[in-house]
Amino acid sequence: MRQAKLVSDLLAKWSTDSSWAMCSVCKALSPVKLELHSFTCDAANVVTGCRFCFASHYIPLFEDVPGPLQGLTFAETIGLRPLCLHQGDARPAPGEIRRHDSMTRLSWIKTSVQERIELLPIESRLRCQHANDFLCQYSLSAYQDFIREHSAALRDGHAGTQLPPSFLLRPYLECAVWPDLLTGIRCHFGQQAGMRC
Repeated sequence: MRQAKLVSDLLAKWSTDSSWAMCSVCKALSPVKLELHSFTCDAANVVTGCRFCFASHYIPLFEDVPGPLQGLTFAETIGLRPLCLHQGDARPAPGEIRRHDSMTRLSWIKTSVQERIELLPIESRLRCQHANDFLCQYSLSAYQDFIREHSAALRDGHAGTQLPPSFLLRPYLECAVWPDLLTGIRCHFGQQAGMRC
């Protein structure tokens, strides 16, 4: 019984402290294989050069995020979203951490980005408006394409209606769901994950 408890404690420690390693070059996280020696030595959580570096994949860094988008709060980021992300309720399940009770879906938000920005406190409103202006004029981001579609959905009365599951495969969808991330490149992690942009 003590042996099982020891193995269980070691496995828990490995999964929280040593199951991922960060590349010192590109700062990407890579999974670490669980092997017998993983329990007997402290695994290094830093590696020099990883599969992403060697394959020349672009890994965005904080410095790559344009200035007007750095440091936005969660509320400000939500204010910039034209899309609503539906994941269902997360419920604990036996033997699992949590489980969502429905698949991920998207819908156009029922109010315009501009209307939501106006509801923010003054300091957040100014920062968010500056970020929105930047995104709508930034030629390397697909954000303005999603804003145009959102405006059309609002005008046609389709806002709030769930979009088909195939919408999740749209290239550059990340620009609309996380407008403060990956905006400096036309890159997406959908169907063609891992492609250099």
